[in-house]
Amino acid sequence: SVKLDAEGKFSFTPVAPEDCFDFYRLRIEGKVINLAIDSTETVTVNASLPVMQISYAVEGSENCSRLKDLIMLQMGLLQDLRRVSSQYHSPDPTFLNERIREMVDVFKSDVLTDFIMPDPGTPYAYYALFLSINGQMLFNPQADRQDAKCYAAVATQMDILYPDAVRTIHLHNVALKGMSKTSPANDRARAAAIQQFANLVEVIG
Repeated sequence: SVKLDAEGKFSFTPVAPEDCFDFYRLRIEGKVINLAIDSTETVTVNASLPVMQISYAVEGSENCSRLKDLIMLQMGLLQDLRRVSSQYHSPDPTFLNERIREMVDVFKSDVLTDFIMPDPGTPYAYYALFLSINGQMLFNPQADRQDAKCYAAVATQMDILYPDAVRTIHLHNVALKGMSKTSPANDRARAAAIQQFANLVEVIG
């Protein structure tokens, strides 16, 4: 923690990440700004309460700028879901559930196209895999094969850039389990190959 001066300015210097990028959260009065740091760099954030988390400006880091774009997109989805839910008054929830599913699918497609696939080795691509709404993961590699492939794409690139990082090992484990669990029942050869490779991966908490 750090104390603000009379003008609300502050700064701090953590140790640079050694084997992988890392995430930080600026938290003031319950308002949060997420930052991603992957090297020795200086990041400047300008914001004002009480709308700090939605109107801040960040300079000095492309990763932080892209992370902000991603989080703004997530917040937009949450607002749209709340709006649709509040406007729905029918006792039959079928239509509402279908509408929510459509909105989530569009969001996931946008995230995949704009944040994950262009450069899967970036901190914001990694962060995107763990986005959630009301505690529910939007990308679920244990239930959706396409989501498992997203995890695998990021894990593969991270293995090149950060081969010894705990995040990389963990992501490999999650991706392999997801690919194995969502493998088509009649594709035994693929499932056997995945399991064989999965046995080589150290399982961590």
